[in-house]
Amino acid sequence: MQELYDPQKLFNYLRNHHWNKGIPQEFIEEWAQMNISHYSLTEADQLDFEIILNKVKSPSQVKCSPHKIPTLKIQEITHPAESIPSIYEEPEEFRDWFYTKLDLIEDIIDKFKNNLQQLNGLKIHKISNLEIRKMFTSGDQIFNQFQNSANFDASSVINNYSKGLETILNDKLSSCLRPLTELYQSKFRRKNTSPEFNNKFGDLMKKKSISLGKWVGIMKDWKIPYKDAELRDFYACIEKNFDNQTIMIIQRACEFISQYREAHSKTSSMDKIVLIRPKAIGLINSVIDVLYDNLSEYSEIPSLLDFKQFKSWLLFKLSKIEHFLDIH
Repeated sequence: MQELYDPQKLFNYLRNHHWNKGIPQEFIEEWAQMNISHYSLTEADQLDFEIILNKVKSPSQVKCSPHKIPTLKIQEITHPAESIPSIYEEPEEFRDWFYTKLDLIEDIIDKFKNNLQQLNGLKIHKISNLEIRKMFTSGDQIFNQFQNSANFDASSVINNYSKGLETILNDKLSSCLRPLTELYQSKFRRKNTSPEFNNKFGDLMKKKSISLGKWVGIMKDWKIPYKDAELRDFYACIEKNFDNQTIMIIQRACEFISQYREAHSKTSSMDKIVLIRPKAIGLINSVIDVLYDNLSEYSEIPSLLDFKQFKSWLLFKLSKIEHFLDIH
């Protein structure tokens, strides 16, 4: 019994012998009465014991000072842990259990997301790109810190939002156009592309990001029947990858937010930002919804907060496991 004062050994013992059936009262009483005068419990040990004993529903009064006999407030025998059906021996029961837990998790996540939405409003949990998330988070941090200072120059709040939106467009739209930039690169270098093409997509040809203001022009003119092949090809590529509704959502967001982009030349007091921020967040969230919800392939595990996508990924993996079991 003495070696069970090692937290890892205690945990392994409980897990291997009693975890599913509950901890016998006799064991808890015997363990609590052990004399450990030659042991020294550190603060880390105490934390480990607290975690273990909370897991088995036995509140402890273990002290981290040496040469003391630990005491426990003993409750009744803990409730047995839930038994998980075997995916090998009981595949149907496992599937039922699995779906029940998914529904439970979804309910918990929905409640958490509602709280999260009330805190900052932006759906950054859907975005895996840390650079984009940092831009939006920086804007929120400034807003939360100075929102009660009416005359504070808060233009950097919307400026950070606009940077985040611009980077989203570079991440999702510009990436689709990159094969075309390579195709027309030599023509662009020879200055054989039209001035209008250079104005709209010249930055992309120079391997730079397109500014939010230029995205406004690109989205505004996407239905114009251009004569030169470069513009036709670039717009055709956008239409191929994004439907009309998505383009209109992006256009509205760019038009509204770009007017507040130039924080270095314009100032916006906090009381003004308080008024325009809800609309800005709504427009950005609409863009996030259409650009980050329709992923057909999963190169990485989706965020648990984006539970719809995470659930699809999880069920996809489950189907792969079931297929493997069927053929073996």
